[in-house]
Amino acid sequence: MAAQAGNGSSVGLDVTGIWAAFYRWCDEDDYTAFTAVGVLPFATFWVLNGLLAILEITATPEVLLKYKIQAAKPIPIPPSRLLKCFAVAMFNIVVMGVAVNALLYPVLLWRGCNAGYTLPTVTTAIGHVLVFLLLKEVLFYYTHRFLHTPFFYKHVHKIHHEFQTPNGLSSMYVHPFEFFLSGSIPTLGGPLLMGSHLSLIMIWMMWAMFNTTIEHCGFHFPFVQSSERHDYHHAKFVGNYGVYGLMDWIHGTDAPFRKSVEYKRHFPITSLQSARQLVPDKGSKMH
Repeated sequence: MAAQAGNGSSVGLDVTGIWAAFYRWCDEDDYTAFTAVGVLPFATFWVLNGLLAILEITATPEVLLKYKIQAAKPIPIPPSRLLKCFAVAMFNIVVMGVAVNALLYPVLLWRGCNAGYTLPTVTTAIGHVLVFLLLKEVLFYYTHRFLHTPFFYKHVHKIHHEFQTPNGLSSMYVHPFEFFLSGSIPTLGGPLLMGSHLSLIMIWMMWAMFNTTIEHCGFHFPFVQSSERHDYHHAKFVGNYGVYGLMDWIHGTDAPFRKSVEYKRHFPITSLQSARQLVPDKGSKMH
């Protein structure tokens, strides 16, 4: 399937050459290309969670423990608990991931998604990513809130909330129905709507894996996004149904969070201090 050329400057000659070599390696077959690049987002997930597992199991390096959000909860995490997460995450990634890929691939083709030689322009890529971000926020908010209705919470979403103190692997510790409804659809909705090039879908999926791991990791590390919002959702089981907070703000479902000390800590840390050091608990003498 031939790619459509866009207007404006290309992403870059080096990137174009690398992609062209990859596409030729795939014998110019889009399904082979889609399957091959699917390895990269999940590699992102496993590498990041492998590093987090070292911290969670061994409680080392100790200097990072100050970034733990729910500081009263135990570290290290029992390995058996992480293994439980690992087993479910592996099933979702291997079995459900392959199933979703097979199910949605014809839809991706129908929408004009392709892996061809012509990469999107910078302006096209920015426009598509803005749509990805907005649609993910909207779709995740409503599907996630739907999963908190009594029936679906009891039979589906409760599995994910077994971890009141989340960890990176618990981001994939979900019922298969939730994996599809609240994971795959919000994440792939934007690329499907926009008919995006595979190179852009690949980068977006890698970022999505990074984002969901950080959101669930249980730590508020410096120099990355804050995890306070979603950690609060796991701790309190209510509110903060969206990814970025826009839909919660519109619907007022973040009202309890906005009154909390966690909300005051919900900002990117640009120093080596912890959020708790920067915004101490009430009555704390910590500086």
